[in-house]
Amino acid sequence: MKRWIVALLFCFNAHAVTFSTDNSDLWWDPAEPGYGLNVVQQGDTLFLTLFTYNAARAPLWLVGTEIKYVGPVGSGYQFGGKWYQTTGSPHTGPYLPTAFSLREVGTATFTVKSQNSATLVYTIDGVTVTRNLVRQTYKVNNLTGNFLGATVGTYGNCLTLNSYSEDIGFVAVAHDPSTNAITITAQQAGGTCTYSGTYEPTGRLGSISSGLFSCTNGGLAGTFIATEIEGSTLSFSTRISARGAGQCTFIGKIGGLRQGP
Repeated sequence: MKRWIVALLFCFNAHAVTFSTDNSDLWWDPAEPGYGLNVVQQGDTLFLTLFTYNAARAPLWLVGTEIKYVGPVGSGYQFGGKWYQTTGSPHTGPYLPTAFSLREVGTATFTVKSQNSATLVYTIDGVTVTRNLVRQTYKVNNLTGNFLGATVGTYGNCLTLNSYSEDIGFVAVAHDPSTNAITITAQQAGGTCTYSGTYEPTGRLGSISSGLFSCTNGGLAGTFIATEIEGSTLSFSTRISARGAGQCTFIGKIGGLRQGP
């Protein structure tokens, strides 16, 4: 029953896909404003839309309508497929089906290196272009809330826990978007653990690169990192990697459904 409840809770997490970290976002190079890449992921397939410019500095619209998962590349993974240029009806007039055209101009690959780092390589009529991109943050999501959830993961080199564990209970998040100070409190391993740090937004996801935690069960305390932090009107979830005294470690996930109607 316990495992069933945990599975049910995490079926309702904030992520839009279960295939990988959700890469849906607006991606760009902060040093080169004026163009960007929209990524929408469904399962193992991406829909890419690049807004950029041609040699005459006129707007250029390029799309990859079926950029499928290819496989692992180094410590990351890659998607690839055909690349098209589109033309169509002027936005000021009625839609003309005969004005729409889709011309295959080459191929595109989207290589994910980390939660916030990817490389787009595409060709247009034999010319290859490489763009190193990050997720664009234009508004910080307020993650504050109380959640009915769980902490699941594996403990190692700890005095009383050295195995996989599932702990069902409350999860509370206190987040100040003006300073990005964040505290995550979760029932964990017979006690309560509090994780505090600075939230680092990266598009629709976020991370904590250097945080401190403490637990009431045995006074365990130490440092942690959190990745894939995401919240919505429905839920909150994150991955946690923590290290305490005596090399005690915890690697797992914290999340839950938002309480209230």
